[in-house]
Amino acid sequence: ETVPDVAEHLLPSLFRGAALSDLPDPDEVAKIDVPATILAWIDDPGHPVSTAEALLDLLPDSTLEVARTPADLARWPSILCADVARQG
Repeated sequence: ETVPDVAEHLLPSLFRGAALSDLPDPDEVAKIDVPATILAWIDDPGHPVSTAEALLDLLPDSTLEVARTPADLARWPSILCADVARQG
């Protein structure tokens, strides 16, 4: 179980902003030509896996890591470090 990393009094504004935002035009996203690692948490309603999968389909050089357990989540820093090392 996690708690928001934002002061409680800011949550209403944060949620309103999130509700009003959306991904950029898919054709614009598809033009991004850099390696990308997409990280998703299986039960995150604010950033659903379906959005991560849509990004995976749009970004030509991307991979997707979906965390299903806290142990999966704990692997994210090493995954990103490996990505940086590969690109360096």
